[in-house]
Amino acid sequence: MGVLWMALVQCMPKVMAVAAILLGSLILIGGGIMILVDNPSGWQNYGPLKIIIAVLLILLGIVFFVSLFLYRRRIKLTGVFLQYAGKFLIQKPINFIFIPIFIILLIGLIVLCLFQYLAFSSNA
Repeated sequence: MGVLWMALVQCMPKVMAVAAILLGSLILIGGGIMILVDNPSGWQNYGPLKIIIAVLLILLGIVFFVSLFLYRRRIKLTGVFLQYAGKFLIQKPINFIFIPIFIILLIGLIVLCLFQYLAFSSNA
């Protein structure tokens, strides 16, 4: 799914800058509605918490949707930045290698921080 998203951003960067916020807001609103309507067995003991989480998700989705209109100039600028980033990657395809390397190094840093926390928090 990530490769498809990356290909779409490469082909239509200005559209995907808007689509990211729009799809994110729709997923948040849909998730909130699904939590309200659906009654899974795991949520039966958490009735009020379920409603609070659902309302917060719906409100956050509405805030994201409204931000599409309030920040439309900035979103257009984001599309331009994505367009130039796509041109940069097309000119030097070797730079695609740096993306997974950065992700692997980031995961390693997080793991090292967790181990450091475990080492300092242990009683040994």
